[in-house]
Formats: sequence, C-alpha cells, structure tokens
Amino acid sequence: MLKIQIVGVVRDVEHVIKKEFNYVEKIFKNFGEVNTFLVESDSIDQTVDCLSELSRSNAHFSFKSLGVLENEIPNRYGRIAYCREVYLEYVKNLQTKLDYVVVVDLDGMNHNLTVDAVKSTLENQDRWDAVFANQAGRYYDIGALRHSIWSPIDCFAAYDWALSVADAQSAKLFGVQSKMLKIRKNAGMIAVDSAYGGLGIYKANVFKLSSYIGTDLYQNPILDFVCFNLFLSKNNYKLMIDSQLINCKYNSHNAGSTFIFKAFRNLSKSLPSTTTKSLIKRIVINLLSK
Repeated sequence: MLKIQIVGVVRDVEHVIKKEFNYVEKIFKNFGEVNTFLVESDSIDQTVDCLSELSRSNAHFSFKSLGVLENEIPNRYGRIAYCREVYLEYVKNLQTKLDYVVVVDLDGMNHNLTVDAVKSTLENQDRWDAVFANQAGRYYDIGALRHSIWSPIDCFAAYDWALSVADAQSAKLFGVQSKMLKIRKNAGMIAVDSAYGGLGIYKANVFKLSSYIGTDLYQNPILDFVCFNLFLSKNNYKLMIDSQLINCKYNSHNAGSTFIFKAFRNLSKSLPSTTTKSLIKRIVINLLSK
C-alpha cells in the first residue's frame, strides 16, 4: 500500500477548503494511506477556524498557522516560499517512509481531478520523478513554467520588458497569454524544467532534495516552484506535465479570454463590494467548468 503525503499552503479559503480538501483526499485514498499537512498565513477570513475543524474531525489532517507574515516578509514570492519551506521541513522530519508527496492548491484548482487520471499517472511513474497537472482549458501556470522553447524565461520579466516598448494589453499577450497553450489531452508526457499548475506529484526521495527559497542576481526572491524545480531538473531528475492529468478546466488565470468572463469583468467595474465581486467571479468560473 502506498504512503502519500499531501501538502500545501492556504490563505483566505474558507469558502472552498473543506469541499476541495475532502475531494482531493478521497481521490488519493484510492491508492493508499493519505495524510495531509497544510501551512496557513495572513488569512483575513475564517480559514483558520475551518482548518481547526478539519483537524478535529480527521486524524490524518494537520496544519500550522504562521499568523501574519506580510509585514515581516512583504515580498509575496518570498512569503509563499517561506510557507512552503515549512511543509518541506515537516516532510523531511517525518519518521514514516513515504512513496509520494502531493503538492496541491486547495482554492478550487482541483475539482476536475479523477481517480482514473491519477491512476494512469502513477502507472507511468518510471517516466518521471515529478509530474504536474494539465487543464482542460488553456494551461495557466506560466509563472512556474520553464521549457527551452515554450517558456524559457520569467514571463513576468518578459511582460515588464514589453511594457517598456508597448501598451499593457500587448505586453500581457507577449509575456503571458501567448504561452497559455490548450494542450491536447492525448499529448502524453511533456518534459519541462519547471511547472506546477495547482497539482504536483513528487517521488518522496526526490522531493526532499530541493528548497523553495532562492534569489536572482539582484537578490530578489525567485518564484517558489521555479527555484524548487530547476534544482531538480539541473540535477537530471525527470519533470513532466502529464497532459491527461486534468485538475480543472477554467480558473481565474485562464478564463480571461472567454466571453462570459469578459462580461463579468465589465459588470464588476460598477460593483462597490469586493466580496460581491469575488462571489460572482467564483460563480462564473464554476459555470465555465461545467
């Protein structure tokens, strides 16, 4: 029986955490013993209460709240990397021998994941050391992506450069949107230097080798998954996007080109309440994902 450790970071997920966690846990329990450890910080809603309730009702669930980090670590990349390093140390200190570590986003990114998709991925474990999800809509996580042809550099740096010579819409298209390919489900395993996409499955012995914390030449924090994954790929570990491992169809990152999302964006300009905007946004994305 496989031993699987689920880990992740969460913030302001009270509206979705229970449903999303229960769904993901149920999927992976088909393959063995599953435990979960989450790291929370900076939530302004009832996320901590929801996590506490989950830990009381599920002996295989635990979490750590780091409180407010935003003042201490103002850079968002640095803050997320710090939180991810906490669950990395947790995994390293476990006495149990693990087979896989599953890194997930639990804010609505994995509601289309299926048992059959995970089963197929695990059956091909000889082809990868770490494997990442695809989306039925356009592949969205260009920030974490590194591929020699597809996305060889930091997309946000490309966007910033394009802004110096073009308008914002053109810059966004150049740096990010043009790279959001709609990958065929039957495209197979796509070798990458880094990826994420809301779900990553790592062989446990490989997962323990890297770190999320690193800086570029200018001492700016490197995006967490880029730092973590590039170390592995540079040391000849096999990182893949599995095209059939679909975790969602649309989300707030890749839905922007759809007619219904454009209509929502125009409507939201007249809405005074951020809470109302967030609620409608979730409804729109749920409709797109049907």
